[in-house]
Amino acid sequence: MPPSKREEVATPAAVWVIDTSSILQVRRQSLKPHERERLYSGLSTLVEGGGLVFPQQVYDELKRGSGTFPQETADEPLAWATEARTIATRHGTDFEAVRKVLAKVSDVLDVDKTSGADEADPYVLGLALHLKDGGHEVTVVSEERRDRPAKMSMATACGLLRLYCVPLLGLVRDQGLG
Repeated sequence: MPPSKREEVATPAAVWVIDTSSILQVRRQSLKPHERERLYSGLSTLVEGGGLVFPQQVYDELKRGSGTFPQETADEPLAWATEARTIATRHGTDFEAVRKVLAKVSDVLDVDKTSGADEADPYVLGLALHLKDGGHEVTVVSEERRDRPAKMSMATACGLLRLYCVPLLGLVRDQGLG
């Protein structure tokens, strides 16, 4: 049996782990349709090369939020993630890494959310730690910068976990996508 596309993708030395907030940021930008298309294409190229990943929970968050925005670009983030999902989620979940995250930065979970669905944040951080422990240079891509009394931002959590964290614009500039 030939290997699946998922198995064929090697993980490069430098890896970006993208959070739901940054995938949604593409929609929030004041970009013309062709500029958004070019950005999604660049992100897809990174995924296909193994350099951009996300956990399944990011996809699940996008799916739960789909249809909540009436504008024409509302489902573009989900459509992109659906296309990227097979390769981007190939690392699966390292539950030990997620436990380490929650032991160190448990308030990355939003206590005000009552949906019962898994939040992606600890899984994004767990994937980043898993890859870092595997010898990769890892950068988390997240728009979350503001701490609240009951919720730690992704940027703060990354700092405490000794992970690099940049917003989407940082990834775009570093990779020449914009």
